[in-house]
Amino acid sequence: DIRLACSLGTPGFLGPSFVEGYKEAHPNVTIHITEAHDTFCEALVTEGTHDLALVVLPAASELEARTLYTTTVLWWVHKSNPLANKQTLSVEDLVNTTVAIPGDEFKCNQNLVKRAEQQGVTPPSIVRYSEIFWIYEFALQKKGIGFSLPHLAALDVFQSEDLVAIPSADLTWGFG
Repeated sequence: DIRLACSLGTPGFLGPSFVEGYKEAHPNVTIHITEAHDTFCEALVTEGTHDLALVVLPAASELEARTLYTTTVLWWVHKSNPLANKQTLSVEDLVNTTVAIPGDEFKCNQNLVKRAEQQGVTPPSIVRYSEIFWIYEFALQKKGIGFSLPHLAALDVFQSEDLVAIPSADLTWGFG
């Protein structure tokens, strides 16, 4: 038996064939997956209740992690927002804006706040949503800017002529 903790979203990113393919190749191995927010996912491994994890990077210092995937963060911006005309958005561009992003226990949120502190700028006002659909809707309703990733922004359900997905100049998302 393998007890696998996964940060929310990583199994979906890997697709249903990821686990099914492993099970076909290794029929004598059982995988038990627990999907949890980033901080809790790491705790499942450090506390010994799970054998290994797919964690959003950077991993906690007490864990040994190997980078498996990394990509640029995207920001959903309504076309009526002047920032929609930029090629990339830096953390400095987000000062005095409102950003919808997963909550405090998620690395994307932590990394945004940390990067703002490193650059000596005030972090944007943050609205916390754990569901990507609400983040998208937040941007679509012109309430602010929404966090996204390329594999999500490419989905048909997230296509609108009113929004653009602009790459971050200084933030990435990945797991290991």
